Amino acid sequence: MSDPFQAASQGGLTRKFQEFTTTGTFIPSAKLLAAGGVVELDLRGSGGGGANNGGSIGAGGGGSSKKRAFVVVSGAVTVTIGSSVAQNTDGIASSFGSITAVGGSRGQGQAGGGSGAQGMPGNSGSNTGGFNGIGGGDGGGSAGGATGGAGQPNTGGGGGGGNSTGGASGSGYCLVTWWE
Repeated sequence: MSDPFQAASQGGLTRKFQEFTTTGTFIPSAKLLAAGGVVELDLRGSGGGGANNGGSIGAGGGGSSKKRAFVVVSGAVTVTIGSSVAQNTDGIASSFGSITAVGGSRGQGQAGGGSGAQGMPGNSGSNTGGFNGIGGGDGGGSAGGATGGAGQPNTGGGGGGGNSTGGASGSGYCLVTWWE
């Protein structure tokens, strides 16, 4: 599918958007449906929780997958946002109708959590002050001493690793953009 937004911007239409930071319903306007119902999605699941590793280096959780797509809507669409998860827990998927962005993997021991399918890679944080932790995935929490930092809300970032407590992950997100 070619970029429908390029033609729309040249045709005098107005750009609109709706952000979802919690679960809800996207209800297209009559103007959007009359213009063909094409929307662009930016969708992310929640990241994985950071690991605690019994007094040693804890791994950061992986960042979630990120889906960008053009979708044709013909009516209301259910939007589910993956919530933040605690340490040692896999992230939760977010969805827009049948399109899904999976959550990131939890940090495991001293190895960073994997990113979701087609996901953003986890970024290693720096170890500060000796054997502390490893930072979470994209948008993720920082490495911690006793406690890993939490992932940023609505980024899909993984929680930072800690030597006694891993950080919670960032929650998921959905941005719907269209022209009417």
